Amino acid sequence: MLDTDRLEERINREMAAAKVPGASLCVIHDKEVVYANGFGTTSVEDGGLPVTPRTLFRIGSTSKPLTATAMLRLIEQEDLDLDRPVKSYIPWFALKDSDASAKVTVRHVMTHTSGLAVDAAHWGPRDPNGLERYVRDEIPGYDLVADPGEVFQYSNPAVDVAGYVAEVVAGKHFSDLMQELVFDPLEMSRTTLDPLVAMTYPLAQSHDVDEEGNLRVQHRFADHVGNYPAGFVISTALDMANFALMLLGRGSFKGVQILQPESFEEMTSPQARTFMAPRHAYGLMMMVGEYRGLPRFGHGGGISTFQSQFELMPDSGSAVILQSNRVGEQFNAGALVQSIFDELLDLPAQDPGFADHPADRSRWPRYEGRYLAPMAGVAEVKVDGDELRIRYQGEELPLRCVDDDFYIAEAGTETKVAIGFRVPEGDGSDPVEWAALMGMPARRTEGEEVAVDPAELAALAGTYGGDFAGQTWLLEIEAEEERLVAKVLQPMQQSGVPLTAMGGRQFASPSGIIEFDEGDPAPSLSIAKQLVLHRQ
Repeated sequence: MLDTDRLEERINREMAAAKVPGASLCVIHDKEVVYANGFGTTSVEDGGLPVTPRTLFRIGSTSKPLTATAMLRLIEQEDLDLDRPVKSYIPWFALKDSDASAKVTVRHVMTHTSGLAVDAAHWGPRDPNGLERYVRDEIPGYDLVADPGEVFQYSNPAVDVAGYVAEVVAGKHFSDLMQELVFDPLEMSRTTLDPLVAMTYPLAQSHDVDEEGNLRVQHRFADHVGNYPAGFVISTALDMANFALMLLGRGSFKGVQILQPESFEEMTSPQARTFMAPRHAYGLMMMVGEYRGLPRFGHGGGISTFQSQFELMPDSGSAVILQSNRVGEQFNAGALVQSIFDELLDLPAQDPGFADHPADRSRWPRYEGRYLAPMAGVAEVKVDGDELRIRYQGEELPLRCVDDDFYIAEAGTETKVAIGFRVPEGDGSDPVEWAALMGMPARRTEGEEVAVDPAELAALAGTYGGDFAGQTWLLEIEAEEERLVAKVLQPMQQSGVPLTAMGGRQFASPSGIIEFDEGDPAPSLSIAKQLVLHRQ
């Protein structure tokens, strides 16, 4: 049984410590809602209301499984085929690489294997044709990470392409087809993509913290029709409970088959390995894997300062939905959800960690080499006697096999490095071309790490700040001996991370390539060509 008194005390304590204004929680067990409650307030300013399980929150990327549900319903109607090229539905569809334009399929854009990169624009066109304009005007400008089908790379733009395909075949705007195919059949009465509808209900506001440490409302509500499929649904914990009950019922909700069981299986079956954890993969817009050896699937989300957790354990008919209107380091939503599952399912409180898995040592020579991941940095893998070792961010550590072609390096109970190798099918002996470093695509690269003049490093050191996606960012760059170290000061503090020199003024970091502008000292920097910060 769930000790709700203890749970509520913990939530209130952690929210206060992390300055999280409001949160909503719903727990399902044996395919029934066993607990639902709200905590805190929708806003710390005038007009704030107590949060309830029916308060609307933005759910960010938890929108993706809802988008997938609409698309699977179109597939069941034979209006859509997973393995047909996108161009067969959108003849003018184009990527920067024209050959890739013809290759990318509906399955590729639904499983993050299209080659499109990460991006998330919070503001853009609001008119109903905004999704078409985004796919037509913006998608061709993105650099491709790899050829379609080559690697897993989480990509909001790819999901937006998928949503536009659904819009085309359904013959109606995306928000209308979601209402017809998902929200209405599942009795998600308050769920919407339209902020003007959301504002007619109790609606949580995003919050940040001012210079004195006081909470304040962000008075700009993100809206971008072009990104609706990937992350713009606004929903409640109880509405999302209906969605969870449908999934736990293998597509059935209140006796009505919303999705056929075969569609449910397709959605929750591994489609692309992520190398984020053993037996962890991506289905059709759904994360799939295990928790304590039991099947688990779901999808988290974040937008502005909102966060969403949507996790299901199908064997026990259990699910946890957690929403909040601010992210705080001392409010660990993932850990909270896991602890609820532990109590519901009477699982051991101590996480056993990743078990050893038999390593195929015959593959080790194919792994050896240096890999560059623009979003994670550079790592060098080598065979040293009976060990496979990795050098990453200034440390050299032994690797331990935890799944087929997947290894981790640890320091105590902390996973310092995770790397998976994408070994081509067949009996070849060629070196592995692609790896996944910390879950990010990493390609084999030749040559040694670039040396940088210490005087040049000193000219790049400093504090850089700016606004991005509704938040104020502050980054401190320090010159330490013969390398740079980046430390995030805002929107939340993060410890320093060594940067890997790539030549010129480019450095690889876990957040993407950091590129400094010319000048002495450098006047600004950009991260992953998106976040531009100026010297303070």
